[in-house]
Amino acid sequence: MEAVKQAVTIPAQERDSYKEGDYIKDDLLHCGKCNTPKEIFSTWESAEPKPAFIPDTFPVMCKCRREQYDKEQEAEKRREHLMRVDMLKQRYVTDKQYLNMTFDVADNDSDLDWAQNYVKAWDDEIKNDENAGLLLYGDTGTGKTFAACCIGNALLEQEESVMIANIADLLDRISGYGDSKKEELLEKIQSCELLIIDDFGATRETGFANEQIYKIIDSRYRAKRPMIITTNLTPNQIAQEQDIDLKRTYQRVIERCRAVAVNGNNRRLDIAKQSKAKMDNILFGNKNTCQGE
Repeated sequence: MEAVKQAVTIPAQERDSYKEGDYIKDDLLHCGKCNTPKEIFSTWESAEPKPAFIPDTFPVMCKCRREQYDKEQEAEKRREHLMRVDMLKQRYVTDKQYLNMTFDVADNDSDLDWAQNYVKAWDDEIKNDENAGLLLYGDTGTGKTFAACCIGNALLEQEESVMIANIADLLDRISGYGDSKKEELLEKIQSCELLIIDDFGATRETGFANEQIYKIIDSRYRAKRPMIITTNLTPNQIAQEQDIDLKRTYQRVIERCRAVAVNGNNRRLDIAKQSKAKMDNILFGNKNTCQGE
């Protein structure tokens, strides 16, 4: 009750900060919860008398209110961050299955330190280096796409514009688009911070396909922005290509991308074995009888 009586002396514009339990100490309102001031004395350094409209004290946040405010600000920043990341994913990732390939779901025995180092060096050494691309090559199922998408998704979480697309899907989109949408797609390919092209070299070779692939690679080449390419082709196969249309494309890839062999376990076979074991258990239980291959 004494605290309430004392609080009446607080200027009207500051009384709305008073809560039950608050009290006056050293002529300042204190929070009854954290026992820290909710006001500070105003200062007047001029030799002239302080004007009447300047109050003797100003309201401030006590410790517990500041902590609450900081948590609210962090939560708001987190919401805004998630919105921006989601917008980038919607705009730049053509196949949503790519979004599931992240470092935190990698096998414990996967050697992806080099991919994590690429992400760590992004801001200082890679982002603005036109020759900092990667050519990830190896047999089918060894984790090339997974590694590339781990990098891409990590950078998306840093709010970088990363386009992840299968080369065949890109060609289908280009062939089916009108001029305006085609230009919009090529602009995204050129302007995104990082372009990831999956299954490079896996498309059927036609004059149209080769021309469009050249436009895609050349747009990145001219923009001087990094790209990551996954392929079943070896660097030797790429370097020894004799077709003149493909050769000029491949030369740009070799010039701008550091070749990295990805020789992990065949992830697709591992997944198939796990799926088969699960279905065997569902269908046949613990029976040891072989039921098919």
